[in-house]
Amino acid sequence: MQLDRANRKELRRAGYALNIAEFEAAHLLKSAGIEFSRRGYPDYAILRDGEIAGFVEVKPTTTRALRDGQKLFRDMCGRFGIPFLKWSPDEGSEALLQFVANLS
Repeated sequence: MQLDRANRKELRRAGYALNIAEFEAAHLLKSAGIEFSRRGYPDYAILRDGEIAGFVEVKPTTTRALRDGQKLFRDMCGRFGIPFLKWSPDEGSEALLQFVANLS
């Protein structure tokens, strides 16, 4: 499959490659029968002294659930002791600022 303007938008909607190198990698993985996801990475990586200290996934409302890929990422963070927050403006600024303040 050739990556061109005509199919680029369709690939983005499907969660696949955004550039030629990513497209090639996705094609190789899929052809080899390897399960993968481009989705799930959170909206913000919080840095402390140039290192990742935690992650924040922002949702428009508290009732908006994490997607499957986001749940996988959240669970991986939990297994490795990496702080992860799903936050919505509905919760107020204090919840987000407190999370960040507690990061080491």
